[in-house]
Amino acid sequence: MLVRFYTDWVVLLFIFGQLVDIIKEVYQQGKVRFFSNNWNYLAIATVTSFLLHVVIWWTGRAALIEKLDSMTWESHAKDQSYTIVLISEFLNSVNTIFWSLFGQIDPGSFKIAEGEYDIISKTGITLFGAFNLIAVLVALNMLIAILNDSYVQITANLDTEWKFNRTKLWLSWVYKESVLPPPFNLLYLSLPFLWVMKRVMTACCSKRVLLLFKKFLKKRPKSTWKVRRINEKERREVIRHLILRNLAKKSYHPETGTELNASQGESDHEHETTVFFANSGLQASQSNGIATMETTKM
Repeated sequence: MLVRFYTDWVVLLFIFGQLVDIIKEVYQQGKVRFFSNNWNYLAIATVTSFLLHVVIWWTGRAALIEKLDSMTWESHAKDQSYTIVLISEFLNSVNTIFWSLFGQIDPGSFKIAEGEYDIISKTGITLFGAFNLIAVLVALNMLIAILNDSYVQITANLDTEWKFNRTKLWLSWVYKESVLPPPFNLLYLSLPFLWVMKRVMTACCSKRVLLLFKKFLKKRPKSTWKVRRINEKERREVIRHLILRNLAKKSYHPETGTELNASQGESDHEHETTVFFANSGLQASQSNGIATMETTKM
């Protein structure tokens, strides 16, 4: 009973970590981008149903136990004979159906020695054969369709898909809150509490006490506006180089890999680059030189 109690709390802690992770994803990605993925609906439904189950179970636990106890003693008083339901029969049936998908079953095991159960034996063999036929056909067709569709989608946008998934994987580890999976991400919830305790100790404690916690209360130097401006310039420069590299990549033919017409390709590339940097507010004076350099490297 004690092990079951701790197990329930561990599962509840894990689900609470999943809930915190979902809230974080909604805050970081936004509502539109988050709900555009259908798998997120499944995650929300799973967490919500589990939390509702826990709430209902805890609220009705006492009343349910009392009611079942009274019903049990009432049944004991009325009738002393009980019909025992063999749960092992159901488990054996599930075990048989599962291993039959892999061909590990003997059809002779469905035969019943008693003659009065002959119709039941024949019906069971018929249903079992229909189950295996449908399971094999459906599983095989679904597997072929899924693999074919995945191969077509991947080969159609091979370079784009690879870059997108690589960037998505990078961005998933950019945020500090995404370092640990649930339920260990709950450790980050202690940071605001520690910050409040630090402020309270700084305001209430004496200087002698603060000297003991000097390492913990040491303030980090704040970045000035010049440092933030330099970081912003570096970020915009990296984005500009990535865009120019993508535009230079598109200037090649996607099928044969040969370069397009020189004059038309350069003019189109220059026009796209100029329009993009004009709309984004970046400097377009150096775009042609950088684009030529990126094209030469590739």
